[in-house]
Amino acid sequence: MAVHNGTRTRILVIGGVDVEQEPNHRFFHVVDFLAAHYDEVVFVSTANLYGGPPIGFAQKMLKSFMNVLTDRRKEYRQQNVHHIIVRKLKLPMFLQNLAGDLWIYTVLPGWLKKERFETCIYSFPQTAFVTGLLRRRGVAKKLVYDDCDYFPAHLDAAGKLSAAALTWKERRAATQADGVISVSTPLAALRREQGVKNVIVIPNGVVLDNLTGARQKEPHPPTLLYIGMLSEAWGVDLMLDALPLVREAIPDVHFVIVGDGDYREALEEKARALGLENSVSFCGRKPHSELISYIRQADVGVALYKQREFIHYASPMKVREYMAAGLPVLTTRIGQAEEVIEESNAGELVERTPEAIAAAAIKLLKDDDLRAQYAENAVRYTENADWNSVLEPVLDFINTV
Repeated sequence: MAVHNGTRTRILVIGGVDVEQEPNHRFFHVVDFLAAHYDEVVFVSTANLYGGPPIGFAQKMLKSFMNVLTDRRKEYRQQNVHHIIVRKLKLPMFLQNLAGDLWIYTVLPGWLKKERFETCIYSFPQTAFVTGLLRRRGVAKKLVYDDCDYFPAHLDAAGKLSAAALTWKERRAATQADGVISVSTPLAALRREQGVKNVIVIPNGVVLDNLTGARQKEPHPPTLLYIGMLSEAWGVDLMLDALPLVREAIPDVHFVIVGDGDYREALEEKARALGLENSVSFCGRKPHSELISYIRQADVGVALYKQREFIHYASPMKVREYMAAGLPVLTTRIGQAEEVIEESNAGELVERTPEAIAAAAIKLLKDDDLRAQYAENAVRYTENADWNSVLEPVLDFINTV
């Protein structure tokens, strides 16, 4: 561990993620875990340049400009975590991916650049430069990269220049580190191919205490549930395409969608076009603490991932959260999601056709005994999936790299 002021332990953590926008992101669980084992965590995160309620373009530009001048950085302490939040500049995606974190380094408080930490843990490839600079300055003796995703395949990599910048930046983030904590076995294999020698696999966990209460069911109609971001890759449209077939067999079936995103309008239009207004509920984004009530009134968790490169490398937090809550899972054959369901026997794996999805959904909704068995298997499989248990090997890894 990092030693400072005698026996007092401290660690520096840098993540390119917004605390307010993504409170359930893996990296915040990493910070909470470290806070339980270190005397102090200094946590640098980012926020959008504006980040307020919808306003006119001119007002937004003026407010963003004022934020750059007067509110570019915020600091506060929460128990033993010292938060430093830096507003990101609104740059073209290519420049943001290539060098946006040079701005972060510029805005960091002067006192931090004079500190000394044994270890800096960082996440997101867009933090590769700032962490490299801090090591060269002597602020961090060694770097550990939390390899939480395969970023070049995400929307941030749209366009050839942006993709090239992010691919190069991610590789630099991994290869400059003394150790890499990869979220999945395929991602760890990729890092080893890139020349990283010290790699450990730490999958995503769950907040088990928050989910065990969801296992007590409340009266409800036959219900399929999706919780998460509404983007094209997550396959919510596949469930909508299959729902008319499900409704033929189970007329009172209901599909509850909890979440938001840029694909929501298209999904709502599809539901209307298919005549599903009375069978589908779009509930919007909800705080993590409110999800229990939705899970208690559901029978099956839906995670119909499409064939996308980043999903191949991902660790399926959504699937594990469904399972920890005692929900059987309906998912597709890709990456770690397929592996988890095969290992646990906690749900159905399907092809991406309306007929296959509908057949599996009907099977799950009509067979109470099968659902009960899958739920039991799911709970058993995730009994050690709490973040504190999953992240425990990180402490030894930090000390030995």
